[in-house]
Amino acid sequence: MSGKLKIGILGCSYVSTYAIIEPARQGADIVVTAIASRDAARAAEFAAQHCIPQSFGSYEDMLFDGDFEAVYIGLPNSMHGRWAKEAMALGYPVLCEKPMAANAAEADHMTRTSEATGVPLVEAIHWQTHPIAPRIKAILAGLGPLQSMDMRFSLPGDFLPRDNIRFAADLAGGWLMDQGCYCISMARFVAGEPEAVVSATASEATPGVDGGMEFELAFPGGVHCRIGGSMIDMGVTEVVVSTAFACAAGTLTVTNPFLPGANPFTVEQGALMVVERADGTREEERADLVSSWFCQANAFAKLVREWNGGPVPAWDAVANMKVVDAVYRAAGMEARTPAE
Repeated sequence: MSGKLKIGILGCSYVSTYAIIEPARQGADIVVTAIASRDAARAAEFAAQHCIPQSFGSYEDMLFDGDFEAVYIGLPNSMHGRWAKEAMALGYPVLCEKPMAANAAEADHMTRTSEATGVPLVEAIHWQTHPIAPRIKAILAGLGPLQSMDMRFSLPGDFLPRDNIRFAADLAGGWLMDQGCYCISMARFVAGEPEAVVSATASEATPGVDGGMEFELAFPGGVHCRIGGSMIDMGVTEVVVSTAFACAAGTLTVTNPFLPGANPFTVEQGALMVVERADGTREEERADLVSSWFCQANAFAKLVREWNGGPVPAWDAVANMKVVDAVYRAAGMEARTPAE
């Protein structure tokens, strides 16, 4: 491979525009060369709108006939597993939108497919590729042992129409699948794997689909993490994203940790990190405004270019989905299921 990594996109979704197409326009190390939809006219229209050379009226047609080197999957959650495995079977590295799978069992099967084929599979948890990720760990390392964590991720109650895929049970929708999985990824990034789900309460948006969730995780060393949010609360009028870490020598509060750079969703652009130490001192620091999706595009391109086997990145997604499934069970709900 030489030059920019050629990406083929499965699905004409909005997320594809800011997660892949915009980073390519901004000069990331990728170029979008193909787009597929189950509607040929929709694919052609999307391709014309975004200057994509090839369009296809089926996902199979793009995978077999498209001019690309790797695949981005921006389909509904329930469809991720099938098409990621199809792409890997043909030798194409995959960047799969989060959550990577409908449930942990499917994520495990996808990851084993990655191992068996020798083809990299990556879950699109974009904030982890942004400079904020190592910076948070560095700050926490200077604050002594972690004691507790609190995380919130809420959308305005009228942000999404009720016919949005996030409210569809057959498409593996739900707040936990859309926003909650980011919070779980941050908690695991900082504290390792949780030992138990202490409690979980869901607010149903549609039958079997959580419009919001409040839950608590227990981590080693007596560390607890409270996580909550909603996408149906009409009292929420703007996107709310925040995390707080209490440590022995002070606290770290981060606004917009999962949208740390330029993004289309928050009024305040970029993440603000505030450290309040036990000695009374206070420090503020702004994260780099580079788009986290731009960082993700470059990180994926680098991984594909340098891939020579080794630990499969998608195992982290399996661990995240195990927690998602456990929270659903604790809330008295079913884990999501893949499409037939």
